[in-house]
Amino acid sequence: MVEMKDVCLNIGGKQLFNSLSFIAKEGDIFCISGAEGCGKSSLLRTFIGLQQPTSGFVSIDGELITPLSAPYFRKQIAYLPQDLNLQATTVADLFNTLATLRTNTARQLSKNKLLTDWQQLDVAGNMWNQPLQNINRSTLQRILLSITVAPIKSILLLDEPASEQDDKGAKLVKNYISRLRNEQSIIIIATNDSQITSICNKHIVLENQS
Repeated sequence: MVEMKDVCLNIGGKQLFNSLSFIAKEGDIFCISGAEGCGKSSLLRTFIGLQQPTSGFVSIDGELITPLSAPYFRKQIAYLPQDLNLQATTVADLFNTLATLRTNTARQLSKNKLLTDWQQLDVAGNMWNQPLQNINRSTLQRILLSITVAPIKSILLLDEPASEQDDKGAKLVKNYISRLRNEQSIIIIATNDSQITSICNKHIVLENQS
């Protein structure tokens, strides 16, 4: 279970949200929507300890996420950022980098499983050795989604996973995320895409603070 309780978040003198509370439990697909700049991405970052609440608390299974505890909790979390600008040179390089991260060293990552997932996402197998700069942003986003969830984690944080997709691509992403749902994991998605929000059983909308 992940919980946000009475959280206020101020960044750069701007209040993004105030007294925000919610609970997401195993089996949930929880969507967070709202206009650009309302704090969707910042909210996700609080769960991995990259953004500290101004007040209130964020917890996982009743344990507070703090600068000291965050590295431990990251081992349970898969995080897909919105930014597609990556340091890796090829898809293979990106996958191998993920496999060597400290948070993933205890998990077996399977290239064959990844290629099977690509079939669900309409990604060609020959993308494996392609330079990232040669892959269109829609395909690259679907590849990053599949690589992000390759390590089996109990919490998935997905920041705008369909932002680069047309209707067809958004449907592929929607169906893929639906198949990731199980009673042992929690999926939290920041998105305004109607296809993605349609699969969520819990949904909140953040409002811009004046």
